[in-house]
Amino acid sequence: MLLAAMAIVGVLQMRRGIAGLRPHGPTADATSETIFASLTGQRDVPRRLAAELARLPEGRPVLILRPPNDFLSALPAYMVAYQSMPRPAVIRELQIVDSAAAVEELRRSFAAIVFVRQSPPPAFPAGQQFGSSFTFVPLGVSP
Repeated sequence: MLLAAMAIVGVLQMRRGIAGLRPHGPTADATSETIFASLTGQRDVPRRLAAELARLPEGRPVLILRPPNDFLSALPAYMVAYQSMPRPAVIRELQIVDSAAAVEELRRSFAAIVFVRQSPPPAFPAGQQFGSSFTFVPLGVSP
């Protein structure tokens, strides 16, 4: 009886999808849309993130910063890295120093920085906010 109850509950949960959100049809980004919607509350994140990445200079990686010892930042960080492909993405656990020198140093190596579950320091350029999960900050936008 207990096994039957667990099976019924399992089937009902699978039909609901991740966090109760179902993909909107058979699109290429259906799964990513659903996961990002559960993280940010916004369904259009894959499309918006792709548009931001397309504006960046070619060949330079994206730096994804997550707070040290924050396990809740892992999924958003890895989802952003996945969406960044084929552009390389580097994920680091650290807090960045708020200085113009830090911005210039990072600008030499990276096309953009994604701050996961933390706000960009004021010395950094304005970025695009994706819910409370992450902020995308371009460091060198091509014309």
